[in-house]
Amino acid sequence: MALFGKRSYSTLVRLEGRATKEATAKFHEGAEGLPTAVIPKLGLTVSRIGVGGYRLNEASSDHFAAVSMALQKKVNVIDTSAHFEQGASERVIGSAIRSELENTTLKREDIVLISKAGYLTQTERRRLGLTDLEHVRINDDSAHSINPKFLESELNASLHRLGVESLDIFMINSPERMLSARNRGFSHKQLYQELARTFEFLHTEVKKGRISGFGITSNSIANPHAEDHISLSEITNAVSKAHLEHFVAVQAPYNVFERTLIDGVDGSGYTDYWETMKSLDLYQLTNRPLNAIHDGIIRTLANSSKEIDADEVDRRLEQLKNSFEKVTSLESDVSTDPENHFAAKHYLERQLLPAVDKDLRDLEEYANRVEEEQDRANFLVWKAQYEDSIHKLIQHLLAYAHLDTLRKNNDLDRVLGAVCPRLSQGADEANSPLSVKALRVALAQPQIGTVLTGMRTNAYVDDAILAAQLTAQSNTQLDDEDRETIAQCPMLN
Repeated sequence: MALFGKRSYSTLVRLEGRATKEATAKFHEGAEGLPTAVIPKLGLTVSRIGVGGYRLNEASSDHFAAVSMALQKKVNVIDTSAHFEQGASERVIGSAIRSELENTTLKREDIVLISKAGYLTQTERRRLGLTDLEHVRINDDSAHSINPKFLESELNASLHRLGVESLDIFMINSPERMLSARNRGFSHKQLYQELARTFEFLHTEVKKGRISGFGITSNSIANPHAEDHISLSEITNAVSKAHLEHFVAVQAPYNVFERTLIDGVDGSGYTDYWETMKSLDLYQLTNRPLNAIHDGIIRTLANSSKEIDADEVDRRLEQLKNSFEKVTSLESDVSTDPENHFAAKHYLERQLLPAVDKDLRDLEEYANRVEEEQDRANFLVWKAQYEDSIHKLIQHLLAYAHLDTLRKNNDLDRVLGAVCPRLSQGADEANSPLSVKALRVALAQPQIGTVLTGMRTNAYVDDAILAAQLTAQSNTQLDDEDRETIAQCPMLN
């Protein structure tokens, strides 16, 4: 077989078939204690831990290897999206599946493939000729659409990149973004009407055999107090009963910090949502188990089994201090020249990492317009020193931020282990003990079917499998009291 990245599976004949009841049930026989669940409307047996395809790309062979390893470990749910890494996520997944089918006993019928669509680039909008009534503009660079014309195009592209004839579940991605339209007013009522038309279209795609079922992925469906909240019951009330037949799943965030999906806003439970889920036999998928949004910041729930070296923290702090002093000195030097002050101030106030190199190129162009040769030479010397210093500052800042996050996560890891000792059982074997604990908390919720987590390296796969296995073992299972104790942990509230 050719090395990863040297062969495009999308140019080969697409894999026929889809996941089946019989194949998925047989796939999990002797699966080393990996817990499973059944998607009610499809009857498919699936692993309770699944591959989340966000950030999978072709730049690293580790991603391909990790997806392959997950399949070998009997993880048979893989979730991706048309817009993840501009389609690269789907290509990596398609390549890994094709490789496993060629080299092992794996069959297409064993795997539950999920993809989604909704995010729209302006380039794609122009290519499809979408009118203002067929999409909404979120900002200058981003738009959103759940229009059948767009979804059909995205489904075609996803099937091509994955190299398959059919998806098992096709998700409408983040429809609540439509409520943030900049180019026209867009109400909740309009959104529910649009979703009704989308359901009708996806119903026809099931009949064509290109998808087995469909669902909704939403960041706000689990939070009734969110401004862009969408209500599951109101969505289903707006949809024709006939078009609910193949509505099979909902995907929403759940992690140790963001628990409204299970607990509700006030901790008393999210009754209305779960009543609707039960009445329609919908399957619950969750995402972001290790990437929480808490107090307005993104918190990555990962640490290391190794203790942080205090000397390393001090060294990084000293580097950071020296870098700040160097950059401040250079900014002070250039700002004393009145002719250069405006240009320097204009560019230096916007020193965000993605813009640094562009801004410095612009500064160099400015310097080249300076008439005095000596002034121009001095300016270019300053520019070179500043460029070197700002890059070092950013590197040192990121390095210290990483250490600071690890330190905070180690504290959280210890506290969780203290308030719920059962969480620490088996976690010593993990690459990231906190990640295993966080995954176990999500897997312990009986309402959640499959927890989707990023698996970009073999170490991530190992931790995900360990968390799932500990969840399945009777002596390490979390009970109602454990779940309540964890929910009351002060560091999580």
